[in-house]
Amino acid sequence: MGRLISPGDTQGNQISQVAVIGYELWQERFGGDPAVVGKNIRIDGKLFSIIGVTRKWFTGMIAGAPPEITIPAGAAQLYDLESRSMLWVFCDGKTERRNGHRTGAHAVADVLARTA
Repeated sequence: MGRLISPGDTQGNQISQVAVIGYELWQERFGGDPAVVGKNIRIDGKLFSIIGVTRKWFTGMIAGAPPEITIPAGAAQLYDLESRSMLWVFCDGKTERRNGHRTGAHAVADVLARTA
């Protein structure tokens, strides 16, 4: 339902505060309400607009541990990633080629560099 995070959500220095919520969170917190898309959710004090819900079978990168909430990598700059309260952050990215250049990897590399 809704949509997933797309390259348009991670353009340049623009911080896109959008989120895709997991099926389980949608069921438990929002009662499976199909009108959840477009509503806001607060993530560690920051407001994000829900743009989609993952499918029930979606497992993410770790089998048996589907993500509850997914935000664009660029939105991580809204948080102090050196804080121990940020242990919930799992960084993942997709690299693709456009016009002979890699895209997507720079945002993930930036997040990882800030946590090293």
